Amino acid sequence: MRLRVIEYNHLSYPNWTFKLLSETQEEYYIMNNGFYKQYNLKSPISYRELDSLDKGCWINAVTERINDTNVVTSLRW
Repeated sequence: MRLRVIEYNHLSYPNWTFKLLSETQEEYYIMNNGFYKQYNLKSPISYRELDSLDKGCWINAVTERINDTNVVTSLRW
């Protein structure tokens, strides 16, 4: 799925790091590390992605619905 970064958050609350928007205007999130650990998932981003993602960037992602939230579970470069 193709998603565009629309906002980023470097605070501990809320528990997402990047907010993304799909081409159909649905919101998706890259969550913080604690969220992925809670669900036994590996975070899809590393420091490299943290440095390279900014508002307006497009990414290809695999997503999953967790607790009524659209969550990015991996990236495809």
